Amino acid sequence: MKPVRFAKTTKTKRATPPTKPAGRPTTAKARTAADRALAERMLLRLRGGADLRTRKVRRIRAAIKVRHYENALKLSVAIERMTGAAKRMRS
Repeated sequence: MKPVRFAKTTKTKRATPPTKPAGRPTTAKARTAADRALAERMLLRLRGGADLRTRKVRRIRAAIKVRHYENALKLSVAIERMTGAAKRMRS
């Protein structure tokens, strides 16, 4: 059993109100019909007791097998993380 931890709170007031996270759609219109349909299907499966992770894992494994999973963004993020780790080790 994990110990119960209480959050530390301060009683200082913020000078400015918090802002909304950037890049998130603010209305349902920002979603495409295909996105909404996919979300509805996923919700129906979840409510029915299906495990969506197994399907996602199958898709990812298939993409890796045909060498279609990696892309330039994932590669650049991995390189940045590796170089950052190497710099921390030198320090």
